[in-house]
Amino acid sequence: MNDISKNRIKKEIEMLSSAPPSGISCVPSNDRLDVLSAQIIGPSETPYEGGIFQLEIQVPDRYPFEPPRIIFLTP
Repeated sequence: MNDISKNRIKKEIEMLSSAPPSGISCVPSNDRLDVLSAQIIGPSETPYEGGIFQLEIQVPDRYPFEPPRIIFLTP
C-alpha cells in the first residue's frame, strides 16, 4: 500500500473513531490498514432491527482511486 493510501485510510479511520455514525464501527484488522473489520447494527423500525452485521473491507493499493471491496461475513 502506498503512502497516499495509508494516509487516507488512517485519516478516515480516525474520523470514524472520533465521530462514528450511529450503529457503525470500523477498525483495522490485526493492525493492518488494507483489511478492516466493520460492524453495522440494524436500525430500529426497519426489517434489519436487532441485526448485527459483520463486514470485511479490503482496501486496494490504489485507494482512493479504486474502491474498497466489501464482504458481508454475516450470513
